Amino acid sequence: YIEKHKAYPEPNEFKELCLKSINNESQLPDKPITDLLNFFDLFITETETGKRLNDTTGKPLSKGIITVYKTVKKTLSEFKEEKKYNLTFENITLEFYEEFTDYLKFEKLFSTNTLGKYIKTIKTVFRNP
Repeated sequence: YIEKHKAYPEPNEFKELCLKSINNESQLPDKPITDLLNFFDLFITETETGKRLNDTTGKPLSKGIITVYKTVKKTLSEFKEEKKYNLTFENITLEFYEEFTDYLKFEKLFSTNTLGKYIKTIKTVFRNP
């Protein structure tokens, strides 16, 4: 944990890691996720299973929000295929932003509001650990 995170775990996190170790559960993923679409898949799965909760209410997120995540992921996947864009975290730059927004505007013919919602959703997924 210390090698991966360059810090000591918080007490509650340390307790959870110990319990997982006792129960022979994997403590850390085998290898870090570097692909944006794989990260979206993990994020969606954790949201569907209730592992990710609403920050304000502490309740599970609605099915509507999960549908939004899936729709954005599908569009990112289409963008990756059509533009042959490598969607790794290292490639999520201002250049990606410009190419993706152009794709949404000129090829998907999305309105400015829809484009903004897609970017907002991507930022939401990135902000959540």
